[in-house]
Amino acid sequence: MRVIKAYENTIDQYDIFVSKDLNDFTERLEALILKRSSIVLFIDSYVLNTKAFSNLKDLFIQLSEKYSIPLLKKVMEPGKHSKNLLTIDHLLNWLVHHNVQRDTLFIAVGGGVTGDIVGFLSTIYFRGVSLCHFPTNLLAMTDSSIGGKTAVNTTKHINSCGTYKHPEGTFIFTKFLSTLHARDFFAGFAEVIKISLLKEGPLLKRIIESQNYGPNLKYEEELVEQIIEDSIIYKLHFTKDDITEKSKRLFLNLGHTFAHSIESLQDLTNEEYFRHGEAVSLGLIASAFMGDIIYGTQLEEEITNILSSYNLPIRISPKFIEELSYKSKDYLLENLVKKALLDKKGQNRLLRIILLSDLFKPSIYTTDDRELIRSAFNRLLDDP
Repeated sequence: MRVIKAYENTIDQYDIFVSKDLNDFTERLEALILKRSSIVLFIDSYVLNTKAFSNLKDLFIQLSEKYSIPLLKKVMEPGKHSKNLLTIDHLLNWLVHHNVQRDTLFIAVGGGVTGDIVGFLSTIYFRGVSLCHFPTNLLAMTDSSIGGKTAVNTTKHINSCGTYKHPEGTFIFTKFLSTLHARDFFAGFAEVIKISLLKEGPLLKRIIESQNYGPNLKYEEELVEQIIEDSIIYKLHFTKDDITEKSKRLFLNLGHTFAHSIESLQDLTNEEYFRHGEAVSLGLIASAFMGDIIYGTQLEEEITNILSSYNLPIRISPKFIEELSYKSKDYLLENLVKKALLDKKGQNRLLRIILLSDLFKPSIYTTDDRELIRSAFNRLLDDP
């Protein structure tokens, strides 16, 4: 088992455990659930019928019976169409109905949407209850479960309602990865690629060397565990001492201004056309294109080649435009620019975009140049 110390020697410190063997987690879980009035498992329906979850459920049943602590289970629908305040209202009423007390432990078992919803819920239910994460896909394991951000969407914008909340422990049971379709696994890999570009170290080299495995990469357990560990250590580096995103944590938004604009054009009440990681892939290319213009770098081609080698999108497809029912390319670009300028990372009516002034050298670029932003989006509509 790999043990990673998160935010060591701070009030936010907790442990992150990575293993393919559930038995490695038992002692740590026992320490977390002792003296709780109840345990609530919030379960992503995507993993409900998997062997990995069946084994996890059996473990919690055993612990519940051993310590006579009630175990409640709530199945949740994944996808952005569930990540909203209506879901929060439903869950709050469900918790009250089941007389769940403040000294309970919430355990989020699922992808990023489940983690975000349960994390947000844990900060507002009775003004805060304890939280634990069991992320089940690569995106959640390496990114969304780390760093304390929680959020839900409004009907018009991504992640515009949220809080900061650290768990008391995060348990990464890598057997969940074998349940993922290749598309979902590699959508998560986009965030791994993103963070590898921000900091010098072993991760980018591992990513490049892993291209040879193709769709079988998720079965290379030792290699994937090492990539997960590296990614988490990188993310902790950028979030430590900057939980609320005032300085270096902003660098983690590389590609995200463009990605969130693309995501926000989708109908947030239905299943998305682009997964979050796929939108990030597009955003990384737009950011690299803009960085090449601003700083004279030549990173777009290199980044595009890495992303495409993992079957990630490198251009906005005509089918996506058709689904939006937009009448013209200009209308699409205008809406993308408008969404970008609403980005929550903006300041003083200027947009703060994270760019690379060189490989491993992120920078904050501030602009209100609509044509520059438009040109970056337009790059995504070109033929590759």
